[in-house]
Amino acid sequence: MKKRLLVLALTLLALAMFLVACVETKPNPETTTIDLAEYWAGNENEDIYTLEVVSDGLKVSFNKGASTYPYVKRNLLIEDAEVLKTMKTLVMKLKTDNAAGLAMLVKIEFSGENAAKEAKFSITGEYACYEWDLSTFPLDQAVVLYFFVDPGVEGTVGSFCIADIYLTEDAINEEHNIDKTEPVTTLWHDSGDGVYTVTEANDISTIAYNKGIYEWAYVKTATPESYNEQSKTFNITVKGEEGKQILVKVFDHYEFEKWVTFTGEVQTVEIDLTKATGTYDTAKGVLIFAEPGTKDVSGTFEIDSFGFSDNAIVTELNLNMVWTDGPDGVYTVTQEEDGTKLAYDKGEFGWAYAKGDYVLSSALDLTGFNSIRFTIKGTADKTVIFKAFDYYKLEKTVTLTEEWVTYYINLKEVEGVDATKSFILFAQADTTNVSGEVWVKDVIVSKDAVPEVVTTTWKDSGDNAYTITENEGVTTVEYDKKNFSWAYIAAATPDTYTANCTKLTITLKGEAGKTVLVKVFDHYEFEVTVTFTGEAQTIEIDLTKATATYDSTKGILIFAEAGTENVTGTFEIHGFIFE
Repeated sequence: MKKRLLVLALTLLALAMFLVACVETKPNPETTTIDLAEYWAGNENEDIYTLEVVSDGLKVSFNKGASTYPYVKRNLLIEDAEVLKTMKTLVMKLKTDNAAGLAMLVKIEFSGENAAKEAKFSITGEYACYEWDLSTFPLDQAVVLYFFVDPGVEGTVGSFCIADIYLTEDAINEEHNIDKTEPVTTLWHDSGDGVYTVTEANDISTIAYNKGIYEWAYVKTATPESYNEQSKTFNITVKGEEGKQILVKVFDHYEFEKWVTFTGEVQTVEIDLTKATGTYDTAKGVLIFAEPGTKDVSGTFEIDSFGFSDNAIVTELNLNMVWTDGPDGVYTVTQEEDGTKLAYDKGEFGWAYAKGDYVLSSALDLTGFNSIRFTIKGTADKTVIFKAFDYYKLEKTVTLTEEWVTYYINLKEVEGVDATKSFILFAQADTTNVSGEVWVKDVIVSKDAVPEVVTTTWKDSGDNAYTITENEGVTTVEYDKKNFSWAYIAAATPDTYTANCTKLTITLKGEAGKTVLVKVFDHYEFEVTVTFTGEAQTIEIDLTKATATYDSTKGILIFAEAGTENVTGTFEIHGFIFE
């Protein structure tokens, strides 16, 4: 199966050069082309490549040493994206001085959620033209073009020459198509229980399974050559029957695993490799468990591509808002240390607004993002309408307080959003002759879903140390512990908990300096002490790390100032959820 190796584009170093024409494949003069003859560079901080302009092009000498995937690269961001979008073919005229020939991997990385594209081929001692069909690629989002010499192999020494390289609107010459040569293959195979049958066709691995008694049988592959010490993410593209599940596990390590519920469509799954606290063995490859923990089931799923990337997973984008007054001269904008202050004096303009434009290095692609999170405060009890992308379905009315409060707007199931449009803020909408202040701290687009507020009844543990009141989704807890140092409140495990849940997220607020102990399932490995700051705090408890057994029916326990007698105080619970 062809693997898509995913590698980080490092800092650009410019090198100008002149290259000789690839006469036999030059396009019609009327065809638009992009000359890639300049701005090449090798790995930063690695003494591997030497680039030299010679009489017939650019000579690239290399000594790979212990490196397996060093590269030379060419920045594509400097090109006009609209012109890039029209390109169909990459044409290269290459040769090598290495007598036995040379393996070459060419790759393009893209911005946003677009998977990198690559092809592996061989070059020889004579100049020849090699072409790569790019007609289906999102080239207007292309970032970097890479060459990897002898990919995955250490110690190679030699050189190759580039006599010409350009992008063209012309269709590919199939005689020179590199995608037809030397496909990269990695073998998925059964773990030994005879449960899985693997079929390879058209660069897709089809995995059929019939589990019988083997509830934890898996299919696996060796660690792909795309892994290196800088790898931050594992990516895999899969497809399966809607509602069925697989568990993907990298290096057989509990912190590098993810449950995937199939949708019936192609899904790209990312696993973060940067947050491990325990040790792991990078030689253990990738394991996939179909319907894990279940006997006597059968089915089929597909694996399209997989590999490691040096890019960290992008889970949220801070839009770095720049706010300006609208057309009515109502808002005075001041940039303060902890946010933007919008002072308003509306006069007769009841619908006057402030406009927020965001600052990103490239166009905002909302694919895969599920929510907008904004943090705001202002003149107490005044209302604000916050409208994202000037779109009526993405607006939220909030009542301000003098403390920062975070709100969410749901991006799910909303179509037709124009992410180039501004954000709009209406203070005391449709009201004239009013004044006040609004402060905006940050606006973040996130892949996290809007938190679900779980309502469940909190109860005193029996010592009558706690008084509990509920109001509009906020639970206020007053306590007077007397001599009951370990008194607590408890809530039953809500229906949001399932066997697949990996964490509890809970939002609390209390007097700065005071503490609570939060304990899940009355289990010592699922507990955390929270020191209040005076503002709302969101706490996550990892449910994946238990080494001892626990009872998931025992719910959630909260101990105010645990282990301490004769203390009083108040704290709030703003919601919690299992994920």
